[in-house]
Amino acid sequence: MNKVGAHAATDITGFGLLGHASNVAIMSGVDVVIDTMPVIPGTLNLATFFGHRLSEGMGAETAGGMLVFLQPSVVDDFHSILRNAGLPSWTVGKALKPKGAPKARLAKGVQFVETEFL
Repeated sequence: MNKVGAHAATDITGFGLLGHASNVAIMSGVDVVIDTMPVIPGTLNLATFFGHRLSEGMGAETAGGMLVFLQPSVVDDFHSILRNAGLPSWTVGKALKPKGAPKARLAKGVQFVETEFL
């Protein structure tokens, strides 16, 4: 993260992706829009069946990944660094100038990407 000058980062744990993105949005004064969520195959169906809010970005992961905020110009470099180290990475959204109070939200039509490699 230091090599590419990350602006912020947080681990995705008990508050889910949207909860942690909301914390960063508020503390950083930006809107965060999540448009892609990588999930383990079958997880979305299981979460829905058991009444968990994964499809709303509120999964309560206990060992989630990192949400890293970067300048758009270094995103590809960051993906390359991680993939060259054998680590997966995804672009899941963007930070924008806020319209009103800073917040995070899921984009309409958020894409859930099933992947074996989380």
